[in-house]
Amino acid sequence: MGLDPSQLNEFWRFFRISRMEHCSGNVGAWEIGQTLEGGGDGSGVNATDLELNPDRNMLMAVVRWVEEGVVPERLLHQQNPSDTPRPLLAHNA
Repeated sequence: MGLDPSQLNEFWRFFRISRMEHCSGNVGAWEIGQTLEGGGDGSGVNATDLELNPDRNMLMAVVRWVEEGVVPERLLHQQNPSDTPRPLLAHNA
């Protein structure tokens, strides 16, 4: 593209999820908001609220970036709903 890293970072972020299969599953921490399993651990947390949270949902993070200008630098992810969420960091250019 011929852009330097600072120009590329204005519109591009890459999040690599190690050991994740195509859309979900495997042994990696693959839950990034694409299912409604987020509150299924009996914690009393509403799964829909978790799924619409841009800190835990990849799509909502992009929506927030476009609509509010908040650049996603990290995303919380987990393998199972009962797991403690861990930060997934963006690989910048």
